[in-house]
Amino acid sequence: MKQPVFFGSIFESDQDDFPYPYFMPNLIPVSIEIGQEAWSLIAKADAAVGELRGITRLISPSNISNRAALLKDSLASSRIEGTQATLAEVLEADLRGELVHNADVEQVLNYLKALEFATKFMERGTISTQLILETHSILMNGRLGADKTPGVFRKTPVWIGSRSLGVANARFIPPLAKHIPELITDLVEFISSPSPWPLAAKIAWAHYQFETIHPFLDGNGRIGRILIELMFISENALAGPYLGISQYIEQNRDEYYFALQEVRFSGETDQLYSYFAIAIERQALQTSLRMEALLALSNTWLDLYSSAALRMSQLVRHLISNPIVDVSSVQSSLGVTQPTASKLLRRAQGLGLIQSKGTVGRSKRERWLAQEVWDILSPGESHD
Repeated sequence: MKQPVFFGSIFESDQDDFPYPYFMPNLIPVSIEIGQEAWSLIAKADAAVGELRGITRLISPSNISNRAALLKDSLASSRIEGTQATLAEVLEADLRGELVHNADVEQVLNYLKALEFATKFMERGTISTQLILETHSILMNGRLGADKTPGVFRKTPVWIGSRSLGVANARFIPPLAKHIPELITDLVEFISSPSPWPLAAKIAWAHYQFETIHPFLDGNGRIGRILIELMFISENALAGPYLGISQYIEQNRDEYYFALQEVRFSGETDQLYSYFAIAIERQALQTSLRMEALLALSNTWLDLYSSAALRMSQLVRHLISNPIVDVSSVQSSLGVTQPTASKLLRRAQGLGLIQSKGTVGRSKRERWLAQEVWDILSPGESHD
């Protein structure tokens, strides 16, 4: 039985083992209507992205690494799905570069690996079904994702809501697995083809459609947010995954879920466009300010301290990329011996660039923190 609703239909499943109504979205429309208020917000988002694009073009990777910011956004995207980890835990695990024993931290690092893989893929290709599947395979690699069929579209129904209350009380039931290939093909074609849609609206609708399809057993939200970053690249709006929109969504997730549901069941699209336009504008402005602040700090430190010791300028750039360091991470990043790395850190500590966080583990490994970098990267958050 089919019950038409806005931008889709509700069907009664014909599967005996799943006798529940599911939502079947329409294929993406060729054109859309956007209200005046949403248009105004979209224009502000476009301007903010343009400003961010200009700043990123002025900053070379040798001056400012975006890795710490990417880890922060990876953490935010994972937290939306319930991951429990702190930025300090993630940064410390990243600097060690060894086997991660905390499953939540592993999830965050997998998100970054998936994002980096997808960004690299975009250098030689476009957003495609293959890219989505391979990115999902990397994201779900590990203890918490191994049983969620990494890199494969789901073969069984899923629902959105409390597992304890069961499917009968689900907030939303996505389309059945048999519909996924057609819907994903339509979505990829929409993303890859030129269209008259303003970018913020195109991103909003693509994200809505992907989350409505819900093609995987797990990881749909995280893949959907990676696709947002990739769309900015594919549309030549940004040269890399600089925006970090997950941080806004994490802080405003109730409005996010409400906007998605309003499209499905009330046909209200302007709320979706407005939400994403505001998210894009605010995140672009915040990222611009953060990059400018990190560049200013880097230049100040280089002017004051680059002559204080051999390779001090390299250490400064390393600190900007990750404000939590140890001897091993400096040794690896700078390509120096253990005694040289240790001596550099002691010199930087004496200059006030870093402070000791004490020792951890049986080996009494000492860690240091660049407080000024931390305050720019994550103001108000504890580093303990």
